Amino acid sequence: MRNNSRWMVLGCPGTGRRAGAVAVVIAVMTTALMLLEEPADAAYEQPAIPDTAYAVPSGAVFVSNSGNDGASGTQGAPLRTVAKAVTKVGSGGTIILRQGTYREALGSISKRITLQPYPHEEVWMKGSNVVTGWVKSGTTWVKTGWTTSFCQSCYDGRAIDPAHPNAGRPDMVFVNGAPLIQVSSASAVTAGKFYVDYAADKLYIGTDPTSKTVEAAARSVALQLDGYAAGSIVRGIGFAHYASYWDPGNQPAAVVANAASLTFENDVFAWSASRGLVLYDIKPVVRGSTFLYSGFTGIGGHQAHGALLERNRVAGSNQERFSIAGNAVSGAAGVKITRTDNLVVRDNRFEDNYGTGMWCDESCYNTTIVNNLSRRNANHGLSFEVSTKAIIASNVSALNSNKGLKISGSTDIRAYNNTLANNLGSQLGVYEDSRKNTNAFEWSRGITWDTRNVVLRNNLMSMSATTPAPLIHTYDTNYPKQVGASDMIAVLDYGGYWRKGSSSPSTFSYWVWKTSANNFGTLPALRTGTSREANGMAYDNVMTSPFYVDEATWNYNLKSGSPALGSGDVLSSDVASAIGVAAGVKVNRGALKGAGLAATSSSTVAPSTSPTMTMPVYSLFNSDLGDNLLTPSAAERDSAISRYGYTSRTGFKAASGAGAGVSPVYRLRGVTADDHLYTISAAERDAAISYGYLYEHVSFYASGTQESGLVPLYRLRKWDDHLYTITTAERDSRVASGWVYEGVAFYVAP
Repeated sequence: MRNNSRWMVLGCPGTGRRAGAVAVVIAVMTTALMLLEEPADAAYEQPAIPDTAYAVPSGAVFVSNSGNDGASGTQGAPLRTVAKAVTKVGSGGTIILRQGTYREALGSISKRITLQPYPHEEVWMKGSNVVTGWVKSGTTWVKTGWTTSFCQSCYDGRAIDPAHPNAGRPDMVFVNGAPLIQVSSASAVTAGKFYVDYAADKLYIGTDPTSKTVEAAARSVALQLDGYAAGSIVRGIGFAHYASYWDPGNQPAAVVANAASLTFENDVFAWSASRGLVLYDIKPVVRGSTFLYSGFTGIGGHQAHGALLERNRVAGSNQERFSIAGNAVSGAAGVKITRTDNLVVRDNRFEDNYGTGMWCDESCYNTTIVNNLSRRNANHGLSFEVSTKAIIASNVSALNSNKGLKISGSTDIRAYNNTLANNLGSQLGVYEDSRKNTNAFEWSRGITWDTRNVVLRNNLMSMSATTPAPLIHTYDTNYPKQVGASDMIAVLDYGGYWRKGSSSPSTFSYWVWKTSANNFGTLPALRTGTSREANGMAYDNVMTSPFYVDEATWNYNLKSGSPALGSGDVLSSDVASAIGVAAGVKVNRGALKGAGLAATSSSTVAPSTSPTMTMPVYSLFNSDLGDNLLTPSAAERDSAISRYGYTSRTGFKAASGAGAGVSPVYRLRGVTADDHLYTISAAERDAAISYGYLYEHVSFYASGTQESGLVPLYRLRKWDDHLYTITTAERDSRVASGWVYEGVAFYVAP
């Protein structure tokens, strides 16, 4: 699973003056999403358990693959099974597992224990058995006497996508660690597929098992911690191949946390048939763990009040391809939490899930979702629905197939400093939900399932690909409509917006009213029409992001000179504390820290040094030809004025040679359209040449970032002509007269 993104914009000549040629925008954006199918031989990521070295307390009970359940359980005389150790260890005791694989199901545990590996050893608990004794039959291989069975109807039919009818059946088979796809009959078995014939006690596979390890699921749940197990710790353990079934009421998982104050740390949950881990009691902590290739959802939770999820990675969920269509039983996600108070979700990564990345739904209350990365998910990146009171801040949500951030039916939401980029179904969606809360107690707490008092500050939203979806989308799903966007969104300000082209999307914001809606095409139009975004900034028709270091490599740190640096609003103490930055000072716009950034960036403008620029560069313009000439040569300036009718304009200063902080400015000329193009991008230079421009030389040197003492040189285009100016007044007047603003070409000295 890889993501490769590439953006390039260039000015291209036409076949003649005013021949109708315009600048050609080339936007190549290739996204590798784990979507509907992966081939059976796909190179699946191999889950790795973190190396740990937890202290071994005195009196611990030891387990080893070479042990004996009749032994004492000491380090020198270990037990053979974890199940035996659970019966032997006292309440509050520790079980130490020596390196190896333990194919067990421990059942319900009702005493406080700590389960951990011996220092620096890798331990797996597996729900599968190794299967041998295969007999070739035609193009398949058959294991007779296969009597393992699981519930075949423990699911709601609304959860099943007709394209994947076997999603609700928990059987699983793996060959050398790679999963096979379950089919509905023996005749449908081909390479990479399997079928279980319950009536005949046979297991069919279509992949040759010769000299391979075949594992088939034989257990549903690894362990369930109940009641008196409160305070238990499970750390440094891998859980894989448990055939937990999908059920809307019971909701089992590979591991079920049904006791208070449980801790899961540095664990791995891989290839569960439904959920990896479910949380059903107060104050669970899930930290530093990996959830990979869950059949339905990586982490589920209900009434897990005070839960803390931090520094986890949840990836590849919904491998069974349960439906992600919206209905009463929807829930496929990396994480799905419901009816939980005081949930904290921070510094996690939700990626490549076939569903929503992180989803809080149905009466979550006082939630904190900060510093997370949610990317390449097949639905929303972050979703907060029919809930009340939340801080959603400093998250990066990018390249998801639907909304970057969805807020629906929710009240008192503060969404600050989020970076929402290249999400195909709008960067931000704010909606009134048609669901109505009839719970009187929840109503008394303000959990009305209505969208009110949504406060949006310091968020960055951008789109550099082609999509019809507006950056901001609002809607009331009731009929007739009950509210408008201005009723739902109390504050929208200090945002930063970038569209590579003003037609992608052509609508800046779809703003719903009670009886109508507006398609605002630009930020100024939104500002005028809604009295929102008094301090917003927008960059349309700009070739590269004015904000980020390198969006193509997921580096959403703000680059030097970014207009988002230090220009955000001051954060309140609780929001600043949740993010982990200072309160009471101006901050950047967009994400400030966390899993979404390649490295933690400063929350205020960092000091910088300016490169030396002392060489005059003359700016000239020929209105008849439509050509802007930039030259450091006084002789060329004079010749252009006297012989060709150019007139002088406001010039600037640049560097005369290579040095720290500067890049060469390439000069090109359109052969069939009298136009000069100046760029510091070698890629754009080469692309322009391929479109007929003539490369002339390096004209001077300038900075690609806005350092102290430098000013932007704005680049504009009209038809096939380019114009460059350092004055904002000229930039704005030219735009008003029909020129297209293409962004900052580079930075120079005034």
